Amino acid sequence: VRHVRAHGRYYRHQMKLRIQIQGICAVWLSGLVLGFTGAASADVIRQTVSYPPYALGGWASIDFDGDGALDLSFDIEGINWESGGVILLNVHSSQTTDVLLQDWGVLPLQMGDPVSLTPVMGQWEASGLRSSVWSKSFSSFPEPPPPPSGQGVGMPGYGDFMGARFLSGTDWHYGWVRFGPLDSSPAPEPGWPSVLEYAYETFPNTPILVPEPSACALILSGCALLWFYVRQKGMA
Repeated sequence: VRHVRAHGRYYRHQMKLRIQIQGICAVWLSGLVLGFTGAASADVIRQTVSYPPYALGGWASIDFDGDGALDLSFDIEGINWESGGVILLNVHSSQTTDVLLQDWGVLPLQMGDPVSLTPVMGQWEASGLRSSVWSKSFSSFPEPPPPPSGQGVGMPGYGDFMGARFLSGTDWHYGWVRFGPLDSSPAPEPGWPSVLEYAYETFPNTPILVPEPSACALILSGCALLWFYVRQKGMA
C-alpha cells in the first residue's frame, strides 16, 4: 500500500511538472511569435487598393508614403502578330524609386522573401520604358492549341509580389506590391493580375518581409495558448 501511495504521489508530481513545463513552452512560443510580429510589422504601413464593382482589372498608381508624388505607375501594352500576340503590364518608376528587376522584367517574389539593400536575386534599377510586371499571350485562332499561360508577377506558378524602394531625403524605404485577380471581376478566368495591395517600411534603410506576418503570427500565438489551456484542463 505504501508503495502504491508513493507511486501515486510520484505520478502526480511528474504530471504537475509536465504541465508547468508545457505552460512555460507555450508562453515562450507565444511571446516569441508576438515579439516577432511587433518587430516585423509595427512600423509597416499597408494599403489595400479598391476598384469599381465588376472591373476586369485595375492598376492604380502608387504613392507609398502619401507625399503626393507618385512612386510607381502602370500601363497595358499589346503586341500583335499574324497568329496572335501578347499583352504586357509595364511598370514605370519615378526618379527616386527603384524596382527589383531580373533580366528584362520584374522579379516575382514569394511570401516570406526579404526586400532589402542586398537582394538574394535580381538587382535594383529604375524601371525603363518596358519593364514588364507580367505578360500573357493570346491566339487569333479559336481552335486548339491554346495560347501558353502567362508569365510574371501574379500569374499561376509565379510569386504574387514585386519589390520596390523609394528615397526619402538620403534614405531608402523598402516596400512591396501584391498582384492578383479581382474578386468582383466577371471574367471567366483570372487572367490579368491587378494591383491589390502595397506596403512599405517606415524605418529608413530597414528590410521588409513579403508580406509582414502580422495576422498569421497572432493566430499562431492564440493557438499556442489555446493548446496549453486545453492540455492543462485535460490533465487536471
